[in-house]
Amino acid sequence: MATTEKLEALRRSCTGQATPLGPRKKRQRVDEAPLVDGAVVVEAREPDSLHVEKQEEFAELAAHAGRPRPPKPGGPMWRPPHWGLVKLKRLQAWQGLRKAARAFAWSDDVTAGWHSRNMRFWGEEAATVEGMTGGGVSDQDLAFNKPVLAFLASHRAVGGRFRRALDVGAGIGRVAKHLLLARCDAVDLLEPVPKHLALAKEDLHEKSWPGRFFCVSLQEFSSSKCQTPYDLVWCQWVLMYITDTDAVAFLRRAAAALLAPGGTIVVKENVSATRTGSYFDDETGELWRGGGEEGKKQKPGPMSVLRTAKHYTSLFRQAG
Repeated sequence: MATTEKLEALRRSCTGQATPLGPRKKRQRVDEAPLVDGAVVVEAREPDSLHVEKQEEFAELAAHAGRPRPPKPGGPMWRPPHWGLVKLKRLQAWQGLRKAARAFAWSDDVTAGWHSRNMRFWGEEAATVEGMTGGGVSDQDLAFNKPVLAFLASHRAVGGRFRRALDVGAGIGRVAKHLLLARCDAVDLLEPVPKHLALAKEDLHEKSWPGRFFCVSLQEFSSSKCQTPYDLVWCQWVLMYITDTDAVAFLRRAAAALLAPGGTIVVKENVSATRTGSYFDDETGELWRGGGEEGKKQKPGPMSVLRTAKHYTSLFRQAG
């Protein structure tokens, strides 16, 4: 029997107003409401959420049609939304380094109290691996150093081992214990901070350790203090804490009096980029920009220098 509902359903299917299932489901317009008992009823239906999401997805795809896809988050080409701000901050920091590097000079403000500031800083620093290295780099440092030392020993030492080595700025004995001892018959430690050397003696067992412990600065260390010349003089992260004048003087003295014939001096230091230039850091580890003006609070003084590779090459040439 043809009822009103059946006739209405047939009419809607013929005019395209039917409501199919699934993603093809349409949103019924307000002005196209069904007839109920012969009367037109205005009806507003809530949009289907899946339908709206699909519409937004299609709109997004259409907006990016013909354009390269954005990089995947975390991928090699991905940059955080604030990447422009990051680049701006990096540029600002680099410009600060450049300004400090252009003003780089061993003036009286820099050299006055340099050694005492270093002794005070290291006297207060924790006598731990983290304190000696700045934290988190010891394993990587040793992993880098071991093949370098193995290469030097195989090419410059008799039988692949150095007879005697001097660890300059030995700290608590990290390098002597975990690096030098494996390729050297004897290792002497040179360290000016008493508490660091005391811990090294305890950790390395002074009585059985194949070497001596010298609690003196490298500026004061001379050949009269050591028994025999060294086949290897290892200087790591120590020249950055002395002035150019002291560095040249020590290298000259080491080459002339501390080193055995055919011996090797190793210098491992942090370096600054050539385009940046050499600059000073203060006691807090921040960039040193110069002394404070009169009437203002005194700024922390400089205590370390980050030199360029070219700067170090110049020092080596001066030392001969």
